[in-house]
Amino acid sequence: MHQHLAMGEGEVDFDGVFETLREMDFVNRQLRDDAPKVGGDNIACVSMFGFPEKMAKQAPEARERIERELLDK
Repeated sequence: MHQHLAMGEGEVDFDGVFETLREMDFVNRQLRDDAPKVGGDNIACVSMFGFPEKMAKQAPEARERIERELLDK
């Protein structure tokens, strides 16, 4: 069985994922010369479709964690 869960509810090591992204300076990395200069050309996102009834709570939590982990907010 495969299910999409909120960060921290499944088997994905998000602490390790975020640590690796920070180590590689993901948010400031330019992969293309013509990429926008603000924030590079990288995008971090989550797909919130496994439990639509939880989306209103889990989507903002996921965004806040991404910002906290990668943008120091």
